[in-house]
Amino acid sequence: MAPKKDAALAARLAHARELGTDLSTKTDLLNSALSRAEKQLRALNLGSDAWIDITSAEDKSNSRTTLLGFGKVASGWRLLIQQNNSFDELSVDPLLSTSRELRVRVAPYIPLLVERLIDETEKQVRSVDAAIESLSGIGDPPEDGTSSKDDTDDSEIPF
Repeated sequence: MAPKKDAALAARLAHARELGTDLSTKTDLLNSALSRAEKQLRALNLGSDAWIDITSAEDKSNSRTTLLGFGKVASGWRLLIQQNNSFDELSVDPLLSTSRELRVRVAPYIPLLVERLIDETEKQVRSVDAAIESLSGIGDPPEDGTSSKDDTDDSEIPF
């Protein structure tokens, strides 16, 4: 019986080796796709960040939250994962540095994140427009045609 068991084990090990190779190849493809998405978002130079809640039912039952976002960290603009647990411990990590399981879970949410990023950027454009409008008339030359000081001369400002 030992030779039959040895042959079965050898076959299972060969299958496991094939699975490992397949999983590794597909994980590399996933990482490449996520990296391309991150680079494309970075190249937009939007200067806006956005987050979406991707907390699973299991996480919610354990008082954990998970957010997928695009934001600025020390290393630049990145796809990010923000997680906190029931102890209010917060972590923010680059998506590409997280577990394969998490990367697989969040990949379908990237298009939704892009939409949220567009929405946030549109809001910021409207806010900047409103701020500019609120300053209209400040620094305009007098209507009587007299000259005014150069706008860049702030020598008389007391601070």
